[in-house]
Amino acid sequence: MFQQLQDYLFQYKTVAIPGVGTFEVIDRPASLDVANQLLLPPSYAIQFSRQAAVPRHQLQALAAGFDNNAESAEAALSQFGTTLQQQLQQAPLAWQGVGALEWSGSQVQFVPTTVDGMLSAVPAQRVLRENVTHTVLVGEQEMRYTADEYEATLQQDKPRDWFLIIGWIIALVSILFLLYHFYLNNWAPHASGLRQKPAVSEMPVQYK
Repeated sequence: MFQQLQDYLFQYKTVAIPGVGTFEVIDRPASLDVANQLLLPPSYAIQFSRQAAVPRHQLQALAAGFDNNAESAEAALSQFGTTLQQQLQQAPLAWQGVGALEWSGSQVQFVPTTVDGMLSAVPAQRVLRENVTHTVLVGEQEMRYTADEYEATLQQDKPRDWFLIIGWIIALVSILFLLYHFYLNNWAPHASGLRQKPAVSEMPVQYK
């Protein structure tokens, strides 16, 4: 029955054996080993739990070897678990492709098999491409620059920015100076000469 249980395990990612425990396949995605500059391929690991609740789906799958009789499959699986437990009390057992089982104290111990994936690690080095052009929007026109050319363009634009900033600073200082000058001279809008009324002299009356 080991082969049927192993087929079920790798197809449905979990299998339970009464009296022994539950085995689960844990998929590990590809990962990046930054220190060694390697891209590690996908792999899997077998995780073991001493809880052995047999799902109904597993019994239905095993029933195919017992004339589709789920009750017979359940009885055979239970007997298999009891026999396996007795065997482990006598000597360790290696389950090919899964791991090693042994009896320690009053429970089962499991050591998973080291899995070497079909794919090997590949170098993961940063590729630097020289003189690669990029499209940059300048105003309403698209321009193509290399990284060095674009950096040089930014350096050329920096003096223009400084001139603009300096111009604004000079304008602001000038305005503040004028306001300060008017303040010292007690300037007020109604003091402007434009608001003064001209003096009107009366003409003498002449008699004929």
